[in-house]
Amino acid sequence: MNIPEDKVNSSMNTYISYQSWHFEDGSEVFEPEEDGLNFNEWIMENHSWVDLAFDELEIEKSEANYKDLYDAIQLEDFRSGSCGGCI
Repeated sequence: MNIPEDKVNSSMNTYISYQSWHFEDGSEVFEPEEDGLNFNEWIMENHSWVDLAFDELEIEKSEANYKDLYDAIQLEDFRSGSCGGCI
């Protein structure tokens, strides 16, 4: 499947709620964050490469299949600073 290079190793920008994690004055700070596009916005922004991928994989271009893809990506979508594992 041809995923655009700018999306391969970065956030896919689906809508998620998460906790950002950082240090402030020597203490750990967790802050609630919300980021990304909802399903309809995301499909509108990404339909060109998604449609090509569906064609390549012979997947029907239906709302249910688009939603399944969005949901699967959303489960794995990552935001920098959301886990603190790099610190």
